[in-house]
Amino acid sequence: MVISGNKKKAGQNIVRTVGISKLEKNQVAEPVDHSGPVKLTDSEIDLITSLARDVSVEQSVVCLGEGEALEWIIKGLTKGNSRRVYLINENDSGESGGTAPGEVVTDISKAQDTEEAAVTVIKEYTTSTEATRRVKEKIGLLWVNNIGSYPALMQAVQSWQPRLSSDARVAFYQYDSPDLTRVIKEQLGELGDYKFLKSIDNILVVAIDECVHHWLIDAREIGVCKLCGRKRNFKRIRTGVKERESPGRRTGRR
Repeated sequence: MVISGNKKKAGQNIVRTVGISKLEKNQVAEPVDHSGPVKLTDSEIDLITSLARDVSVEQSVVCLGEGEALEWIIKGLTKGNSRRVYLINENDSGESGGTAPGEVVTDISKAQDTEEAAVTVIKEYTTSTEATRRVKEKIGLLWVNNIGSYPALMQAVQSWQPRLSSDARVAFYQYDSPDLTRVIKEQLGELGDYKFLKSIDNILVVAIDECVHHWLIDAREIGVCKLCGRKRNFKRIRTGVKERESPGRRTGRR
């Protein structure tokens, strides 16, 4: 291993099928203290290694934020092929050594070779928006730790979606936090394009909705797919894109 540092009714969607009380009926999860280290359970480890094992050889893995899962993702990747795992940490004033916004810093931690497989872990301090411009291959697994507030989480998930393969899996860890719960509900609902697959302990897994949508959009910019009945709020999506592309508008910059 080389570690270097570079059933459903129309309009009623997947959230109802999750079967998890914190995501049903618009309920918000009770705050949970995740400030200290949380050990993965055996069931979670089995799920992580299974998700990694299903990543195709031409695909890579992205981890948003550090955690114990990285070790098990590496162990789960199919041996005998050169693989890449991108570990993305948001730019801040701490561990990146005071980098400027948008600057990408590569951290070389340690290197170790194995006979059967070469897994390269590329650890970068940057935003997901910047990182997606550097990653060229398709992503087979996006692992999302509870890395921050709702805006940061939503932007990270939306930034990586175009880089996902059609059969990719997105796994959310410690998804019972209010901010991450909100992101998941919206990505399974009218703002996203995902469907629920499974949840085990503190991990919830989604996949890209395979329906080739045919939208019927009304005057409020609410679309309904005539094939699967999925709803989408195009106005909110459009407004969110403008806000992300023009951050200066909210800071008074002229």
